[in-house]
Amino acid sequence: MDFLKQWGVGMVAFIAIDFLWIGIVANGFYRREIGPLLRMDGDKMDPRLLPALLMYALVVAGLIVFALPRARAGSLLDAAMWSG
Repeated sequence: MDFLKQWGVGMVAFIAIDFLWIGIVANGFYRREIGPLLRMDGDKMDPRLLPALLMYALVVAGLIVFALPRARAGSLLDAAMWSG
């Protein structure tokens, strides 16, 4: 149950940060630099949500399995190496 709780919190945090980054902070940069590669619906970006959610789920699970135990053991350098 601990894994599911960590995974849920990680997913919420990851999606919120990604939405903030892609939707607000770097939106103009992405449109300007990779505009022709973006999926667009009129003037709005039209991302593929299922592949994005699957990638988020795997990244968060990987962080929980590989980096979090090392961070809890007190080795932040190890945790950073395993999470990068």
